[in-house]
Amino acid sequence: MIKRHADWPYPHGDDWKKHAIDLNRTLDEESRARILDFDILTLNNVPWIDVREYGAKGDGSTDDSAAINAAAVAARADADDTVLYVPFGTYACESSLDLTELPHIHIDGYIYAKHAGIGIEVGADAADESSLNQMYCYIRKVVSNQNPPTTGDIGIQINNSKYGYFHIHYVGAFDEAIVLRGYNDAGATGACAYNYLKIGTINVCKHGVVLEPTGTDGWCNVNRVYFYSFFKTIPGGKGYAVNIQQGNGEQPNGNIFHDLVIDDSDYAINLDDGMFNYFYNVYNEGDYLLNASADAYDNMIELIFGEDTVVDASASKSNRVLRKKDGRIYEAKARAYLAADQLNLINNTDTNVTLDTETYDPGNTFNTGIYAYLAPIDGYYQVNAQITYENIIADEQYFCQIAKNGTVVTSAKAQSSSTDSISVVCSDIIYLAATNYIRLVAKAICGVDTVDVSGGATVTFMSVHWLSP
Repeated sequence: MIKRHADWPYPHGDDWKKHAIDLNRTLDEESRARILDFDILTLNNVPWIDVREYGAKGDGSTDDSAAINAAAVAARADADDTVLYVPFGTYACESSLDLTELPHIHIDGYIYAKHAGIGIEVGADAADESSLNQMYCYIRKVVSNQNPPTTGDIGIQINNSKYGYFHIHYVGAFDEAIVLRGYNDAGATGACAYNYLKIGTINVCKHGVVLEPTGTDGWCNVNRVYFYSFFKTIPGGKGYAVNIQQGNGEQPNGNIFHDLVIDDSDYAINLDDGMFNYFYNVYNEGDYLLNASADAYDNMIELIFGEDTVVDASASKSNRVLRKKDGRIYEAKARAYLAADQLNLINNTDTNVTLDTETYDPGNTFNTGIYAYLAPIDGYYQVNAQITYENIIADEQYFCQIAKNGTVVTSAKAQSSSTDSISVVCSDIIYLAATNYIRLVAKAICGVDTVDVSGGATVTFMSVHWLSP
């Protein structure tokens, strides 16, 4: 039975914010305000269908999948953009929910998927190469009973949606939590693009949000995703919080992800393909930050906390990680080396190595005029250094030292029976407050003033990377 807007049970205006929203893990007030302002679920003057009218029980034990799918068929047949409404309750489903071709979906209930495969499918029909435009969808909770999840299981699959608005509060125990699938196999208009998504908790899923262009011309571009809770992967089967896959058609380009909090993952972000994708405010407690293939380039990540290890196979190495603190962006990493030989060290004397040439310094944090790295923000920094000495005296001592604010804090020494050259390596994690500086310091205890420091990018150098607050 189709009901009209006068009977619509869902509250309007600000009252919708009270529905199942947990903002405890939101990163800052600005983010919280942005999320609350992102009101996509106020539906006025629309007809609606209650799945209970078609036999759904919502009692947690009855298989409600056939009843919900029957209600979807009825809503699909109506020409007035009818809302499919699933009221509060626990709806056990032993088969997938096909809610495709429905422009308006509102699920207050808890969908308990007791089967392998796709939990809920929305958007255009999976085989349709056209797109469903201006879709409005709220899904409170969908969880699978597959533990661990079966490979290929999907919580929510969104097919070929354009200009859609989605609020998904909780997805749990799937191989892939949310898949944006852009399908196009004959140059048609099908794509998953220009959508806004607001996503809460993704828990015990191998992969979080997946962009999946399929077919010869499928594409997933210019989607904007807001997170207000966290992602946690499967223990022992780690995956990716965001996984942008490679398709045969266009690269997944121009997608923006806001406030991504990773509780646990293998790589926070995996890029098999894509360019100009932007990740704002990433809080990473996972193992690594980014895994990028050679086809992924010109992507950018603003990291506010956590592990920043990047595996980047792009030929241009142009995927960038920016450190962010207190609303400011820093690129706290640099590498510099001694370009030409530094001659005639004074015996048994600390001597600053004249690191005068940069290998990289995206944040302009290394000062080649004073041969020092200046910390832009407080935190722990990984420092790696090497000094190569020439014209050495055999069996004497040669040092590689790291000095903080003019005082040596880390030192390594070596001896050689040769009179040709010797390389000494030093590495440490050092805490630096903002504006503290570090230098590379040489010292030879050899009885003469004729030992030289050898120049070259791979011979005498120092690299510095910010790790964490």
